[in-house]
Amino acid sequence: DEVTIDSVPRDVDQLLALIRRRLNTQQVEVETTRLTSDDIAQLATVVLTQMRSKWMDIEEMRVQHPLISPKRNHELIRRLFVNIVLICTNIFEHTMEEAQVFHDRYVFSHAANMTRLRTLLADRINTLINIHSLREQLAFEMVEEERVKRGLIFEETILKNVRKRLSKTTVLSQHRPDIRDL
Repeated sequence: DEVTIDSVPRDVDQLLALIRRRLNTQQVEVETTRLTSDDIAQLATVVLTQMRSKWMDIEEMRVQHPLISPKRNHELIRRLFVNIVLICTNIFEHTMEEAQVFHDRYVFSHAANMTRLRTLLADRINTLINIHSLREQLAFEMVEEERVKRGLIFEETILKNVRKRLSKTTVLSQHRPDIRDL
C-alpha cells in the first residue's frame, strides 16, 4: 500500500510517530512470527532509535536545493520523508521474515538470534538510509521529471536510468552492497 505524507514532520517526534504508525507492531501476528510482542517491540525500538540518530542529517536537508524551485523543494522534503518511512518499513518487514528463518533453523538460541537481529537491523538502517544520497537522488529524479514535462528529454531516457524508483515492491531491505547508497 502507498505511503502518503501530507504535512512534513517538524521535529523528530513527529517523524518517529509516522514510522511507528507504519511499523504497526500491534498488527503483527505473534503466532506466525514466533516472536513475542516484547521481541517485536524491541525491533521497532531499534528502528526508531536509529532514525532518531539520523535526525540531524535530516535537518540539514531542509536547506533549499540549488537546482529546484522553492515550491519543488517542499515536495523534495516530502518525498524524502516518504522514502525514509518506506525504507524503514521494508527493513523492519524483512527483519521479521529473517526472525522466522532464524527460528526455523534453530542453530542459535532465541536470545542469540534476537541479539543478531537487532544488530543486523541497526546496521541495515545505517547502511541503507543515507540521507544525503537519498536527497540527491530524489532531487535528480525531480529535475528529470521537470525536463520530461518541458520536452527537453524523452521519458525513455529516464527509464534507462540504473536506479529503480523507490516503492513498496523495491527490495531495499535486503542487505546488498550494490544498493547501499541510494
